[in-house]
Amino acid sequence: MVVSACGNLDYVKLEDNIAKIFSKVANDTKNEFLAAKDAQNAPQLKFFYKNTEQTHMALGFRSFQREHPLKHALGLLNVILGANMSSRLFNEVREKRGLLMR
Repeated sequence: MVVSACGNLDYVKLEDNIAKIFSKVANDTKNEFLAAKDAQNAPQLKFFYKNTEQTHMALGFRSFQREHPLKHALGLLNVILGANMSSRLFNEVREKRGLLMR
């Protein structure tokens, strides 16, 4: 967790207040993740209809483990391909080709 503050602050007082607030949080929290269940043995599709004028497509597949050294490169690829409205895919479809929702 990151606590960020800026401006004309009394940093000692800020530090004391933060320590007081977080002193109630248990220190024995473990970062244990549940293992993924590998129950899928064939490709699957799921369609969900929603009464809107937009189409949303999500594509998922197995990838690196959390600790893999290339996880950040994969995250960057995710952003480039369509993770948000700044993605190259979004820019191509909406801005360059003008395929807007009507």
